[in-house]
Amino acid sequence: MESSKEPAWQSNRLFEETNWQMLQDERLCDVTFSVGSGKEENILAQRFILANELENRCLKFVMVNTENVLKSDGLSTISKEVFKKIIELDNLNADELCVYNACKKWAIAQCNGKSDKHEGSELEQRRELGDLIYSVRFATMSLQTFAENVAIEDILTAEEKVFVFQTIAGIASKKTSFPFPSIPRRQFKTEVVELKRFRADQYGNGWGYSFISNILFLNKIYK
Repeated sequence: MESSKEPAWQSNRLFEETNWQMLQDERLCDVTFSVGSGKEENILAQRFILANELENRCLKFVMVNTENVLKSDGLSTISKEVFKKIIELDNLNADELCVYNACKKWAIAQCNGKSDKHEGSELEQRRELGDLIYSVRFATMSLQTFAENVAIEDILTAEEKVFVFQTIAGIASKKTSFPFPSIPRRQFKTEVVELKRFRADQYGNGWGYSFISNILFLNKIYK
């Protein structure tokens, strides 16, 4: 007697394979694109997959163009959830001071939104940031950078400043501990690669150098 139970179509398959099968069988498809002129064809898709792909592309752009993104005016308008995803990334093309300044800029914008022309005190900015401040990798700053730019402000508490100073100096704190990451972020380094082309000799004498070149810009991660 044959079982009427549907076969386990997700078993032993890669993520990409199950997505392809779902599209083929029109499973969980909640978006329809009408493609073509004259005779249109309906293409089904999944909103979840589209959203994730868009998010991944946006985050990759941020990772490569971090400094420009963090200094842009548009940063102030994003939600706390999105901002958190950005400053938690392990790969960012900016130093930690830039990340810290972006946090202050974002917090000031939130204070402005609650009261026109009110930037908020440093303590109010910290309240807006909350645990977001623990995404800044202060321990990877130099002692001078931290002392001149962070320690003189009241974004961090006195206990947090002492903890960061001790961490930078390589001294384990016995009294307090805060979840500041101490592993440096990885950055992208753009390398220029020039490719030279070869083409077949029109007289049948084999391959010859064509003097035509292409320039490729490769973004590689380095520590």
